[in-house]
Amino acid sequence: MKYLDKEEKDLIDSYERGEWKSAKKKEQAKYVRAAKENIAKNKRRDPLPDINFKYNS
Repeated sequence: MKYLDKEEKDLIDSYERGEWKSAKKKEQAKYVRAAKENIAKNKRRDPLPDINFKYNS
Protein backbone atom coordinates (compact mmCIF):
# COMPACT_ATOMS: atom_id res chain seq x y z
CA MET A 1 0.00 0.00 0.00
CA LYS A 2 1.27 3.46 -0.77
CA TYR A 3 2.19 5.95 1.91
CA LEU A 4 -0.85 7.50 3.60
CA ASP A 5 -0.68 10.78 5.45
CA LYS A 6 -2.48 11.36 8.78
CA GLU A 7 -5.61 12.81 7.17
CA GLU A 8 -5.98 9.85 4.80
CA LYS A 9 -5.52 7.38 7.66
CA ASP A 10 -8.14 9.23 9.72
CA LEU A 11 -10.60 9.03 6.82
CA ILE A 12 -10.04 5.29 6.39
CA ASP A 13 -10.42 4.67 10.13
CA SER A 14 -13.61 6.74 10.20
CA TYR A 15 -15.06 4.76 7.29
CA GLU A 16 -14.16 1.44 8.88
CA ARG A 17 -15.89 2.48 12.13
CA GLY A 18 -19.09 2.99 10.13
CA GLU A 19 -19.27 6.76 10.56
CA TRP A 20 -20.08 7.37 6.88
CA LYS A 21 -23.59 7.29 5.45
CA SER A 22 -24.77 7.11 1.84
CA ALA A 23 -26.14 10.26 0.27
CA LYS A 24 -29.87 10.36 -0.29
CA LYS A 25 -30.98 9.80 -3.90
CA LYS A 26 -32.35 13.34 -4.17
CA GLU A 27 -29.15 14.88 -2.84
CA GLN A 28 -27.01 12.64 -5.03
CA ALA A 29 -29.03 13.63 -8.12
CA LYS A 30 -28.33 17.29 -7.35
CA TYR A 31 -24.57 16.69 -7.44
CA VAL A 32 -24.76 14.55 -10.59
CA ARG A 33 -26.73 17.30 -12.34
CA ALA A 34 -24.21 19.95 -11.24
CA ALA A 35 -21.32 17.81 -12.52
CA LYS A 36 -23.03 17.30 -15.90
CA GLU A 37 -23.67 21.05 -16.23
CA ASN A 38 -20.05 21.79 -15.38
CA ILE A 39 -18.78 19.31 -17.98
CA ALA A 40 -21.11 20.77 -20.62
CA LYS A 41 -19.95 24.30 -19.76
CA ASN A 42 -16.31 23.26 -20.07
CA LYS A 43 -16.97 21.69 -23.48
CA ARG A 44 -18.60 24.90 -24.72
CA ARG A 45 -15.78 27.04 -23.37
CA ASP A 46 -12.87 24.87 -24.51
CA PRO A 47 -13.68 23.05 -27.74
CA LEU A 48 -11.19 20.72 -29.33
CA PRO A 49 -7.77 22.28 -29.65
CA ASP A 50 -6.69 23.69 -32.99
CA ILE A 51 -4.60 21.26 -34.98
CA ASN A 52 -2.35 22.51 -37.74
CA PHE A 53 -0.94 20.20 -40.37
CA LYS A 54 2.16 21.04 -42.31
CA TYR A 55 2.73 19.09 -45.50
CA ASN A 56 6.19 18.75 -46.92
CA SER A 57 6.32 18.14 -50.65
